[in-house]
Amino acid sequence: NYLFAQSSISGEVQDILTQKPLKNAYVSLINMQDSTKKRSVPTNNLGKFKFSSVLKGSFSLRVSFVGFVEYRQNIKIDSDTLVEIPTIFLEESSKELNEVKVVGQVAATIQKVDTVQFNAKAFKVNRC
Repeated sequence: NYLFAQSSISGEVQDILTQKPLKNAYVSLINMQDSTKKRSVPTNNLGKFKFSSVLKGSFSLRVSFVGFVEYRQNIKIDSDTLVEIPTIFLEESSKELNEVKVVGQVAATIQKVDTVQFNAKAFKVNRC
């Protein structure tokens, strides 16, 4: 029988501006030797997360949340231990969009019961 050292990694995710917990942020723990060994958990109502039964090795911790910049941190686990990550603060990502132009057209006709009404402004008129 082989015994493997197992650790747990836990922490909390907050909005950097409001200092409030981010519920349902996506936290991933990726093995740096084999990226197919990936575990993910959402944060709870208090913005907390926990990975249990983590084996020794080097990992990349990634935290993402819609509308915020992704957070990345490398972690190395050498022994059986509880790793408490200091509070992770996510910053809103802002992107300036190009100008948006909204163009509307007036309906050319309107059906009213048994009458068709024409809108003169909807038609181009050539003047002589």
